[in-house]
Amino acid sequence: MSVIPTPQASLRPAAIPLGEPPIRHLLVEEYQRMYEAGILVEEGLELLNGVIYYKGGRRLRPIGLEDYHRMLEIGILNEGDAIELIDGVMRFKMTKGTRHESTVDKIARRLSRILPDMMVRVQSAVSFLAHEPEPDIVVAVGPEGRYDDHHPRPHEIALIVEVADSSINFDRGLKKAGYANAGVIEYWVVSIPDRVVDVYTDPTGPEARPLYRVMHQSGLDDSIAVRIEGREIGRIEVREIFPRD
Repeated sequence: MSVIPTPQASLRPAAIPLGEPPIRHLLVEEYQRMYEAGILVEEGLELLNGVIYYKGGRRLRPIGLEDYHRMLEIGILNEGDAIELIDGVMRFKMTKGTRHESTVDKIARRLSRILPDMMVRVQSAVSFLAHEPEPDIVVAVGPEGRYDDHHPRPHEIALIVEVADSSINFDRGLKKAGYANAGVIEYWVVSIPDRVVDVYTDPTGPEARPLYRVMHQSGLDDSIAVRIEGREIGRIEVREIFPRD
């Protein structure tokens, strides 16, 4: 019989950095259900401010992909919840405004024209070990129907695009590190405030501080190469994808 650690008294929640999506905190009842369902089996855990830590509160106990899916199965989470799993932490997805959605649409249409044999997926999940984010755009290998039973995994992904308005620091920070850790070969951050596109390539893969070794930034007078397996297939004009002033 497993022992469910008693949740600790709530502390004052830490301030969330500007532009970072808020954490989806667990209720005490949900935490207890995770033990009852066998999602959590370790002793020496505690619930602080709705987040699970190893005793002492200095080291986060990450939620893995299997944990996350089991939470969906037993009803702690529900299909359609506006939540992503980022680096072992559940976070609410940020609200997307009209400028954001328009930019996503423009990029997705251009990628679909250039890459008719690839799957251009909009705001659909991808699966990594401790991540299940829902990027704005994913270019994944086909054919149609390949992802009937799973989300695209790193070896199936040619490109991930995040369109950033208020979330620019998060997309250039924690999300970028997660994609580099997973080995996503190319990642774009399309910054609406700056009207530039950061193109990141050559990921380190799993490391203590994962990163992309190469970054090239393109402005309004530039075009971006669309590549598959290192081969340029077409180009997108940067000026065309941003909202009009």
